[in-house]
Amino acid sequence: MPIKPPPVIVPKAAEAYVPPPPPKTDQALSKEHPSSWVSDLVDDQKDGIRFFSDLFTLATQKGLMDPLLLVTIAAWKDDDDIYHIYPHYWQSLKFVGYNTLFDDVLKAAASATGGSADAIPFEFDVNGVTHVVWVWKGDYVNLGAGAEGAIYIQGIGQHFFTAPELAMPMQLTLTSSDKTIQYFDYYPSDNQWWITGFNPQFQDVYAHEMIMTLTINFSSRPDLFEGFQNRYDNDISPWTFNGETATLVW
Repeated sequence: MPIKPPPVIVPKAAEAYVPPPPPKTDQALSKEHPSSWVSDLVDDQKDGIRFFSDLFTLATQKGLMDPLLLVTIAAWKDDDDIYHIYPHYWQSLKFVGYNTLFDDVLKAAASATGGSADAIPFEFDVNGVTHVVWVWKGDYVNLGAGAEGAIYIQGIGQHFFTAPELAMPMQLTLTSSDKTIQYFDYYPSDNQWWITGFNPQFQDVYAHEMIMTLTINFSSRPDLFEGFQNRYDNDISPWTFNGETATLVW
């Protein structure tokens, strides 16, 4: 595992952050609860979901799910038994993309299995095209305590397209809010459009009891950096900037 670089900035917390009015349409700070119809659908099947979730969780913790996870979602384990997802599998196809409906499914699944999950999309404009850095943290069912960060580009309506061509150096860490638990820290050497980490040994966790730190080095993409900094380098933003590196603590 690469040697972790020393911290160079002290970022501000994101808990109370409310994004400023967007140039187009921006998402407000997300809630940990899914939309009502998704929640109702999951609640109707909660007992069955919990039963199968417990089975999958036990199998995942023992490594029995590794071949299936690798084939289906390209999840692999590092030397610390932390799962990551290869960013160049089917999820990298342009039209797979992402939208808030997926957030509702994630939150509903986390709620049904005893935890919670949350997400924030940070939209910004580059030459008239909307981009978004989307972040997630919380309970990922059998994968356990996890966090993600990814970049997408304007798609169709509210659906954003996947943008692997925008991959940049990223780093991701996840701790408990009281700093007593280090779920994982991940410093990949390859550029990432989507960075992930999941610790299956910690289950039924709550998003508001976790702190994720995402760092993005925009130095190879000055066009993206200009648009992102113009939007989020201000006193109410949870992002801090050091040169062409942006860091979120949430």
